[in-house]
Amino acid sequence: MHTTNQKPCTLVGHSIDCLTTAVVLASLGKRVVIYGNDLDDIARQYAFEHELVALYEMYKSREVISLVDFDDFVPSESELCWLFVSDPCFDDVDVSVWITAFNKANDTSPIILSGNLPLGNFDALAKGLKRALVYYVPFVFLVDGQAFTSMLNPHLLLIGQKTDHPLSALMPVINGAKSMQTTDIATAEFARASVMAMLATRVSLMNELSRLADRQGVDITTISHIMGQDGRLGASYLTAGAGFGGRTLPNEMMTLQASFDNKNVKNPILSAVSELNDDQKELLFRKFWRYFDGFIDDKTVLIVGGSYKSGSGRTDNSAIHRLLPLLWSYGITTYVAGGVADDELIRLYDDEPLFKPSGIDVDVGAVFILNRIDGFDVNRLAIGVPVFDANVLSCDEIGRLKGGYFGVGRKNH
Repeated sequence: MHTTNQKPCTLVGHSIDCLTTAVVLASLGKRVVIYGNDLDDIARQYAFEHELVALYEMYKSREVISLVDFDDFVPSESELCWLFVSDPCFDDVDVSVWITAFNKANDTSPIILSGNLPLGNFDALAKGLKRALVYYVPFVFLVDGQAFTSMLNPHLLLIGQKTDHPLSALMPVINGAKSMQTTDIATAEFARASVMAMLATRVSLMNELSRLADRQGVDITTISHIMGQDGRLGASYLTAGAGFGGRTLPNEMMTLQASFDNKNVKNPILSAVSELNDDQKELLFRKFWRYFDGFIDDKTVLIVGGSYKSGSGRTDNSAIHRLLPLLWSYGITTYVAGGVADDELIRLYDDEPLFKPSGIDVDVGAVFILNRIDGFDVNRLAIGVPVFDANVLSCDEIGRLKGGYFGVGRKNH
């Protein structure tokens, strides 16, 4: 039960990580005050997170979650203070001034840091704070489309701690974690970056193998399935497609490469991963160009899916942002059935005359499939036209197509 004299949990940030944390803490019986810039806008951008947004609106209406302008933040007594220091609202903040303010405050409550700064930055921040209870919690566990449940029951909860004191305020989350690891903050930072780099590398390796599979006449989806049966590998992140996107992986790759550069350490593997991922986002366009022998001017196409992956409404670093300008440079009209990403795509491209939001029942000369959307039925696609697929379709769906099929490392039909 919430009481008016209960010390609040103070959150400072402006991101889905901050919003999710607020809702989880409120669900654990905490009173939450968020210092940020228009968290309601974040909730609108993540409307596809139905459970999270519904709970946020409920807790806000009950004043369990309160919003305060970011510029009004000053360190004050609270149950905990959670700083999302990679969020945009921190861009112009001199963090050293904040550390001085925290050190002057008559308060010993825990400070939790989150974000993805270059390696060592969070450890330095923690050492600059005089209080003992300083923690670093990276959001390696957040799953788009399942933000609330993935934080309540994280697959990996990694906590870096300045001193050996358990983070008691998060015990329900700790107890619900499938895997839990506590360590010093510098190690937690390195582990966060290493996990993300490995995931990005797995995806890019599969995309590279898919190009050889194209030449060998082998289906990369079968290869992925076989590889996933090997217990040394596991099945996650073995899917070839149009490259990885979202906020986390691309940002983590840039941050980790900056850390290598700062220490003058070469990183040929990570550099290759990033280069291949960028190039992969143009692969379907090149297949389309070759199919028509370059005669693609003024055609009309349909793009199915716009988010960076199926199930998400976010288009951050999605292949669609590379594909659309390429198509428009040839005067190609693009009908886009973006699914839950429609609102974001319309906000971004509504002024472009060649951009046409639509369903999938349109008469076009070719179809691109970037990810699956609700209500998708391959039988509704334009009949007799080539389909360029980021490996979304099943073998059964491919068999029902009436035109040519061109996937990523899959046998053409």
